[in-house]
Amino acid sequence: MSGSIRKLGGFPAVSDSRAVVAGPRTAARASAAPRQASLSATAGEVSTLPLSADTSTVSSAGDRSYRALFGNRAYVTDGAEPKLLERAGQVLARTPELAESQLARSVAAGKLEPGDVAELQRFLQDRGFSVGAPGADGKYGPLTHSALQGFLAAVPAPAPASASAPASVSVAAGEVSARPRSGRDDRRGSPAGTAPVATATATAAETASESAAASATAYASASASACASASAPPSGAFRPRSMTETGSAFIARIRDLPLDKREAAIVAAITSDNVPDFLRKAAEVRVTARGKDGKLHEAVIPVLPDYLAVGTECDFVRVPLSPLAAQRIADTLGFSLPTRKLVDDIYGQADVKLTPKPLPPIGMKMMTVDYFDRHNATIAGQLGGTPPAGLVAGHKKDVILSNAVAQHPDRVIIYGWHQPGGKAIQPLSWIHENTYSDYSHGVRLVGKTITVDGQPRPLAEVLADPDLAPLVSDEGPIRTARYKL
Repeated sequence: MSGSIRKLGGFPAVSDSRAVVAGPRTAARASAAPRQASLSATAGEVSTLPLSADTSTVSSAGDRSYRALFGNRAYVTDGAEPKLLERAGQVLARTPELAESQLARSVAAGKLEPGDVAELQRFLQDRGFSVGAPGADGKYGPLTHSALQGFLAAVPAPAPASASAPASVSVAAGEVSARPRSGRDDRRGSPAGTAPVATATATAAETASESAAASATAYASASASACASASAPPSGAFRPRSMTETGSAFIARIRDLPLDKREAAIVAAITSDNVPDFLRKAAEVRVTARGKDGKLHEAVIPVLPDYLAVGTECDFVRVPLSPLAAQRIADTLGFSLPTRKLVDDIYGQADVKLTPKPLPPIGMKMMTVDYFDRHNATIAGQLGGTPPAGLVAGHKKDVILSNAVAQHPDRVIIYGWHQPGGKAIQPLSWIHENTYSDYSHGVRLVGKTITVDGQPRPLAEVLADPDLAPLVSDEGPIRTARYKL
């Protein structure tokens, strides 16, 4: 068997050159202790960072490291690039409402008084960036710094006329590296030079008390209002949004709901098409296999580029679901769940392979919204703030179809969470009941109709056909291609 990926298509295309950036939504306030643990967004390992008593943890994700000068709470880069604040001052000076302002001059000089910082924080908040509770407090800490990074990432820098194609960011085994990008951005189909730009910061605060932990949703845009109102073309599985609730607002709304009401809210949000725009454009996984008839067959399977999430392009959260809720969504939107083989194929052909980042396995806490949100922030950190240009995998276990669905109808069948090298942490398992989901689970939908030997075929028929099943199943024909509701 062999396989290759043909870049994005099949589901509705989104033409959107808006900048998308990663930035914290919320973070826990630091305790009075002088040092706290922070989760490295690059390597996913816990390390310590000196912090003043009134700041939160911060991590940098793979580009430049930053060191805090807590005397005036400014930051400088350890590298040859201009100082962040100097560039920020130049950008602010070009912003109409801040041109010739004292704030722009103070930022450029790196000499921020509390009033300057509070004004800067309000400016960033107005553009959809969180500077943390209590908001505009006049203290330049890691959250304000992260928000400023995000704002600068969303401001397109003029490209030289002779500039070569920009680099895109890939993350293999949790490492960020640059590779040349072709003349068009693979994920969005936008011309080179107009592709989304992003920087890297996602906070995952770890304190001595688990209850003190809070985290960020993955992406924040330079314009929250533009993000919230955006919608994809009215074609394919997802329609234009009928609701525009952000991931932050959604998480706050469902945080304390009982499980059944929480899942009902997630199903309602996704079936109302309140998903980030990047999920509206599919990747296509190509596979070949010989059937019992000895013939070589080829299939093209459209797959979502990431796991189901709720929210806008700039503020969303990935949402684990029970197989029953996942099946309801698949039925409503015209999708299917994947098989174990398809999960392996998706990982093998992914443009971006993330290393699994488990959270502490603390019983029922793994099923809580707080854990969902924390893990989402960890993934954002691994991605370094740059939306992947294509298919991303490795960051969740999958809820799958299998012959075990018929054999164990009251169970959820899970598999995946691939390590570097391709071995899955989670073997095929039905240990949990079919109402269970935890932070490590993800729902990646695949096309209900696939292309086999150039002709459209229902996936359920292909799964049941002994000659064609090897294209999509490694356990023989699967005749129960859904969870019973």
